[in-house]
Amino acid sequence: MPSIDSNKALFLLSSGVYVPRKIDRLLEGWAAEAGRKPLVLRGARQTGKSSSVRELGKGFDLFLELNLE
Repeated sequence: MPSIDSNKALFLLSSGVYVPRKIDRLLEGWAAEAGRKPLVLRGARQTGKSSSVRELGKGFDLFLELNLE
């Protein structure tokens, strides 16, 4: 994944454009599995977990996000 300077990242985040993350490939792999189990993501605050899951959810007919923060 190419690096992005902080000024450009700030602009992209504030403009509502999705910034791809390293975890996206892992999430796509999970989505492609037959008989997959529910997905639980844990991690530090404001690292893009919710954004990544919402982006992944666009590819499903049914999508439920449960945020326990």
